[in-house]
Amino acid sequence: MAPDDPPHQLADGEIHLWVLPTDAARVERLCTEALGLLSPDERTRLGTLTRPSVARRYLLARGLLRRGLAWHLGANPADLEFRYSATGKPLLERPDARDLAFSLSHASSDVLLAVARARCVGIDLEPDGRAAIALRIARRFFSAAEQRHLQSLGETAAPYALMLWTLKESLTKAMGRTVWDSLAGLSLAIEGDRIRWLASPPGEAVPWMLTVGRFRDAHTLALALVLPDSAAAGSLRYRYHILGEGETASVAFQPLSALV
Repeated sequence: MAPDDPPHQLADGEIHLWVLPTDAARVERLCTEALGLLSPDERTRLGTLTRPSVARRYLLARGLLRRGLAWHLGANPADLEFRYSATGKPLLERPDARDLAFSLSHASSDVLLAVARARCVGIDLEPDGRAAIALRIARRFFSAAEQRHLQSLGETAAPYALMLWTLKESLTKAMGRTVWDSLAGLSLAIEGDRIRWLASPPGEAVPWMLTVGRFRDAHTLALALVLPDSAAAGSLRYRYHILGEGETASVAFQPLSALV
C-alpha cells in the first residue's frame, strides 16, 4: 500500500475479517515481506522466539495486523505505531484510529484479524482439537449453570464447551482482560441459533453483540463487540479479505448462533 492511498471507511455493523491465503507459497512470501514492516521493538520480540514455528506465526500475525489496519486507515503499514495494554493487547498509537477497533487471534497456522467501527471488539479462533481441553476446563471453572447444562449434553458436551470458551475469550479480549479473570463471571448459554446470558456480566449494562460459528471447517470462531453509541442496532455483516489477494465474496466464517 502506498502512503497516500485513501482510507477505506467502515460502515456501522460491518465486520471486516482479514485472513491468510491457503496457498503455502503465497503465505511464505507474506512471511518474508512482513519482516520489512516490523518496528524495532517487534524485531526485538521476534529475536526472542527460538522456535521457528512460533517466530513464523508471529511474523505472519504482525504482517496481517499492519497491512489490514493500513488498508482501513490509508496509511503505510510500516508507519503504524502500537502500544500495549497490561494484558498484551496491541493498541494503535499512530495514526489516530478514532472509533476503529480491532482484534487479532491465531490458532495453529491460521491467523485472523477483525476490524470494525466499534467501541471495542474481540475475536477468538480455536481449533477443533482443543474441544476436549475446553471441556476439562469448563468442568472445573465455568459457572454452576453452565456446568449443569454441559452434564446434559453427552457426546456434544466437548464442542459446546469449546464454543463457550471461544465466546468468553472474545468477550475478555474486547474488555481488555484475560479469559482466566472471567471464566465463571461471564455465564452464557447457546440455544440453537441464539446466545443468551445466564447471568449478566458484572459492571455497567453494555449492549454486547456476540456471535459464534465455524471458520474454514476446522475451527470455532467467536466475535464480541459493542457498536458506537451513534450506531443503530441491527445484524452484523461480514466482509472478507485474503491478505495479498484483496477482498473476496467467499464465506470463510459461518455464524451458527448470535446475541444482538
